[in-house]
Amino acid sequence: MSRRITSKNYDSKIKDIIKNCIPSCKNIYFRVGFFYFSGFALIADVIKDKKVKILIGMDTDNTISKLVNKSNQEIQNYYFNDFLEKADKEKILDSADEQDAYFIFEEKLKDGSLEIKQQINGDHSKEYIFEYDEKISSSTGINGRTITGSLNLSKAGLWKQGETVMDMNENDIFKEAKEDFLEIWNNSSNSTILVNQDNFSQFKDKTKKLSFKQTPSPYIMFVRVLNEYFKDRDEGNLRFPKQITDSRFNDYKYQKDAITKGYDIVKEHNGVLIADVVGLGKSIIASTIANNFNLPTFVITPPHLKKAWDDYLFDFKVNKKIFSTGELHKALDESEKHSGQKLIIIDEAHKFRNDETADYLKLYQICHGSGSGKPNKVLLLSATPFNNHPKDTFSLIKLFQIPTRSTLQAVSNLSEYFEQLTSKYNKLDREQRKPKRKKKEINKDFQTIGEQIRKIITPVMIRRSRIDLKKIKVYWDDLEKLGMGIPTVKDPILKEYDLKNLEKIYIDTLKTINPTSKENKYKCSRYKPLTYVKPSAMEDILIRGKYDDVDGKKTSLPKQQQNIADFMKRLLVRRFESCSYSFFKTLNKIIQSSEIIINYYEKLKVIPIYKKGEIPDYEELFDFDSSDDLDKKFSDLENLSFEDAKSLPKIQSLEKKGMWFINKDEIKERYIEDVKRDLVVLNEIKDNWEFTQKSNYEDPKISSFINIITSQIKKEPKRKIIIFSEFADTVEYVYKKMKDSKIRVFSYTSKDSSNQKIKEIISKNFDASEKNQENQYDVLIATDAISEGFNLHRAGTIFNFDIPYNPTRVVQRFGRINRINKKVFDELYIYNYFPSDPGEKEINMGRITALKKMMFNSIFGDDTKVLTEFEDLRSYFVEEFKKNYEETESPETHFENIIYNLRDYEKDTILEAESISKRVKCKRKSDKIKKGIILFSKKGDIPRFESNQNEHLSDIDFLKIFEADKNEKFQPFERKHEKIYEEIKDKIFSTKSISLPNKKKKDLILKLQKLKETSKYSSYIDLLIKVITDLDALTPLQTKILRDVSYKNFDKNINDIESKIPKKLLNNLIDTYNEITNRKEALIITQQIND
Repeated sequence: MSRRITSKNYDSKIKDIIKNCIPSCKNIYFRVGFFYFSGFALIADVIKDKKVKILIGMDTDNTISKLVNKSNQEIQNYYFNDFLEKADKEKILDSADEQDAYFIFEEKLKDGSLEIKQQINGDHSKEYIFEYDEKISSSTGINGRTITGSLNLSKAGLWKQGETVMDMNENDIFKEAKEDFLEIWNNSSNSTILVNQDNFSQFKDKTKKLSFKQTPSPYIMFVRVLNEYFKDRDEGNLRFPKQITDSRFNDYKYQKDAITKGYDIVKEHNGVLIADVVGLGKSIIASTIANNFNLPTFVITPPHLKKAWDDYLFDFKVNKKIFSTGELHKALDESEKHSGQKLIIIDEAHKFRNDETADYLKLYQICHGSGSGKPNKVLLLSATPFNNHPKDTFSLIKLFQIPTRSTLQAVSNLSEYFEQLTSKYNKLDREQRKPKRKKKEINKDFQTIGEQIRKIITPVMIRRSRIDLKKIKVYWDDLEKLGMGIPTVKDPILKEYDLKNLEKIYIDTLKTINPTSKENKYKCSRYKPLTYVKPSAMEDILIRGKYDDVDGKKTSLPKQQQNIADFMKRLLVRRFESCSYSFFKTLNKIIQSSEIIINYYEKLKVIPIYKKGEIPDYEELFDFDSSDDLDKKFSDLENLSFEDAKSLPKIQSLEKKGMWFINKDEIKERYIEDVKRDLVVLNEIKDNWEFTQKSNYEDPKISSFINIITSQIKKEPKRKIIIFSEFADTVEYVYKKMKDSKIRVFSYTSKDSSNQKIKEIISKNFDASEKNQENQYDVLIATDAISEGFNLHRAGTIFNFDIPYNPTRVVQRFGRINRINKKVFDELYIYNYFPSDPGEKEINMGRITALKKMMFNSIFGDDTKVLTEFEDLRSYFVEEFKKNYEETESPETHFENIIYNLRDYEKDTILEAESISKRVKCKRKSDKIKKGIILFSKKGDIPRFESNQNEHLSDIDFLKIFEADKNEKFQPFERKHEKIYEEIKDKIFSTKSISLPNKKKKDLILKLQKLKETSKYSSYIDLLIKVITDLDALTPLQTKILRDVSYKNFDKNINDIESKIPKKLLNNLIDTYNEITNRKEALIITQQIND
């Protein structure tokens, strides 16, 4: 009797057949279009004592065309390889049940009770033919049963598909079906054996590669993990510095590896963080990557490095446009003119860690502003990328990643991940201020957050130090072969000078201008007029000054102006510390500026505010071409009103450039009183220092310095010296004094950056790699304009003529002489120059003088108030330098050295490791973890470790656990842990659904959805909703704009909103989001530890 099995009862009926029908059979014939092992695994246990023939009409993977005109042997080999490939790629045979099924499969092939054939011409027929044994057929009179319909021999075909099939037990139908099957089976012209008893030995030999059959030593598994973690990247057709620049630059292996890795990372992730320490050639690496991408290139760089980048990219033949960090508006305008994919290089990228600023928003638009459907490529350069605050790192990653669909497959939702880390960080930060635990415990938690951040960015980061180059043998061998070396860097040394007869006036002046001194008389009022504005006038003034879009404007702007005033005070101290010439010059300028403000206040009854330049003197406003009308109009200057003055050509021109005015009656009267009091103080200081401007004045700082330099040159004539000052006028003044003293000195400031002849002189005299060397100069004095783009390693000593208030800047300075290049000196020195107190010598360098402490605190701020001893001051410079410069071995270096050596010297070991299965497991004993299951996987090209342990383990911790001795033997993984293994696997490869990180964004979406009902810009609002909901890809400033705008004013302010959140940007973000696909896992290596 025939019956239909429909989708309603498909699963239960098929399971019933497997459970009750198959045990009654002696022979089973499967005629199917497709056969997958997953189908066999479902019925393996019930057919293990049955004779089974499987006739495949199509193939195991829809590729029957591959078998046409092939020999029997070729077809069999294809099947064997296809079987292994599916076992690797599709995770079949990964569970214990599937492995048991495989051994049944293998045993049946061996004893001849299983045969599999392939039809050559293809056949879509699907028929299961069950032949009952004699006992059942004699008792029931039914010889067999036939099921026909859409059911392949696969897991989906057996009980996931739910198709309609016919289940028939009529003898004539059974007989006809069996005869048809055997006719095709026995027709050698239309079918061929894939696997049976005859070729079982070949099949078994091939399947030795199956993971559960392999017994690799833990050492070989460790090598495989290293080889996958530190991917061996193919150089392919990449061009390298030597080829690109016609041998102007060399090819160093460590740089070539970084270029190859960086290029691959950018292709995979749309961006890379190049974070090698100073002096390893980040600019060369970035320039080479840019050349290979051959895209229009935009460079964002600090102003003093613009020329250096222009030179680099010219040498590396890159089509570029270069903008300083202060020209982001120009860069954005220019980038929008070039629709199409671009490459963006951001030097000193750490300066853009704050994603809440207007500058970050502009940079974000530049980085995501392709407009071609293909995302831009972004190179971030920073020698100091690490900051334990998660938010800072997230800001940089967002410049080339979509938060909710990251290519960093270890985390599917970056927003959620970093929000959790930020919450932990903030909690620790609060606890640190009022600790309830030991400081050591809190610091350990901070360190864990840092490791979690590093773990996320490692796949998109290149970071090496000089110590790494020394420790990694292949790099060091390459450098030595090329005659390169790495000198030892000595701790910073304090050099002091005697103030002599200047001591009293020096201390009195410092007390007067020092912002932290109780005796400070200088308020710097001229630079903070908004702090004096009457409350009733504040709103109008903020609108007039175009500050009306600033959050918390009534309190933040006066505070901003107070910060400007504090900056000016500190600048005055820094100029004072630099040299008397520079100080006197600045003093005059501030006096002049204060007098101008007083003039405007008293004669025009206004306070001018101008951000873009110097305010002209009152009298300069009346410098105009002769005109009778103007002469008459402005003949009575004493009684001139501001309304009349506004018609002056000079004022009209300045107003167009951004100058605006606060009226006298809008500001408290004590403002001008404080400005006048400041002027009295400044003039008193000027009078006290007037004698230093006489031609016969001898500056004790400079005369002492010249003696020190002269002595050093005499002691080591081949050790050239680089002197740095942050001020160009100090450089020019000291240069003149040194030249007058017959020192062979050369100078360089930003105004020389376009002078090629000057650059050639510097290279010939201070660059050890220069072919045409000269020896005309022993000393180079320069500003930080030379702290990038020059090799100055014929010098072995650096002097900071001013107090080095910026440790990062000192690192860049030192990087000029500490180069990976021809080794000149075994040791390098750095000196900080500081005034001494004669009294200290008498008490054997006891307590730090009030003078030093005062100056130091005024320049560096509160962080240095703990300094009380002279040795504290000395150690402060050392510790700050070490913190920002001292290089430590990267945690990966030990393992990189192992794998690089194996690749170069033990290639057979690498080949053996590469041959092991992608699902291999073992058991081990280890003293590096108590017990548990550890797992290494790769998703796409992203490596990831996981375990069932609650404790946090870094990647390095996992590598240490995987590390094994060559003699350690394989032990089989225990089946009792299969469930834990599956749970860890699911944890790694599950894709979390998108969830909004916080309530504010959820509220914003509700607002936009409501706004859409009344706005005529509904399509634009749809884009906003998608980008916020699915991508979470707006900057904080952009979301603030949307939160702040009212329902009433949205359409009215649409132009301003779209200027900050352009439709083009939203579409670009969506295009990038759609381009990113989730990668499948390609590898899992598992170890059971100590259990």
